Amino acid sequence: GGAAPPPTPSSSSGVAERQTNLLLGLTCVGAALYVACGAVVRAYKIRLLPVEEYGTLIHEFDPYFNLRATEYLYQHGSQKFFAWFDDQVWYPLGRPVGTTIYPGMQFTSVFLKEYVFKDMSINDICVYVPAWFGALQTAAIGLIAYECSLPRGTGLTVFTVLSDVLRGTRTDVSAPPRKWRNLFLGIPSPAVECGTATAVIAAVIPASLMRSMAGAYDNE
Repeated sequence: GGAAPPPTPSSSSGVAERQTNLLLGLTCVGAALYVACGAVVRAYKIRLLPVEEYGTLIHEFDPYFNLRATEYLYQHGSQKFFAWFDDQVWYPLGRPVGTTIYPGMQFTSVFLKEYVFKDMSINDICVYVPAWFGALQTAAIGLIAYECSLPRGTGLTVFTVLSDVLRGTRTDVSAPPRKWRNLFLGIPSPAVECGTATAVIAAVIPASLMRSMAGAYDNE
């Protein structure tokens, strides 16, 4: 029942090393999240410019067709939707809309109307859907770029790395090297830099903007 032995220098240095790793990891996590969240917020604000200027309006021809299909699905249900033959379009031939459309966007909008945004009109939901998913796309592209930039064969994901960093258990981090800026979140690769930079680019790249502005309710 004697007193516990005093900590050895090696154990003290190990604790200090883990604390240093945790501090550096949290700093890097904070910086990365700040940039990534800023990119997502900016992506959303840019995509809302048509609403700020013109109001909640559907733009162009195909988005109006998709809005009409969404309204039909909401009013009549999925069974009638898939059997729907619209004789008011492609006159005089008409079109079997229910079996020739990509219905994912319509079902998503109706789901949002029924379970998430019950007080919003179908028109308003369809206007905002491109902007909502444009912002989510920015985050998803950043995460994909992050995971694609990890060292080969590590088996890591952004979630396992963040979990290890927050617990201070990253095993591949030694004392901060002289060029520790190249060691982000304990990974000797530019994975996080690639992810955040890709998110910033995805937020403003024209190829994405032209198909995800509010009101551009189209499949592309």
